[in-house]
Amino acid sequence: MRQFYTLLYIVALFSCSLVFACKNHFAHLTSYPIMRTYPTKWIEDSLEMLSFFPIMADDSLKNVLKRTKPSDWEQVGWRGYTFANGV
Repeated sequence: MRQFYTLLYIVALFSCSLVFACKNHFAHLTSYPIMRTYPTKWIEDSLEMLSFFPIMADDSLKNVLKRTKPSDWEQVGWRGYTFANGV
């Protein structure tokens, strides 16, 4: 049960920082580097995340996050959490 509450807490922090555009908070919550497929470059640190945040946190992502439920999220090893199987 404790793990479920931890998941709820993390999902709430993550979702709120994106939905309410708290880019500094989101950058602090994120583990780096974020490895992305070529030709998109990796996000190496929180400073790079701050510049990428407005592109990533667009209305389509915010709308999806507003509709997710805790059961849509799952832990992916030590790297963190994903929702909707990484979609």
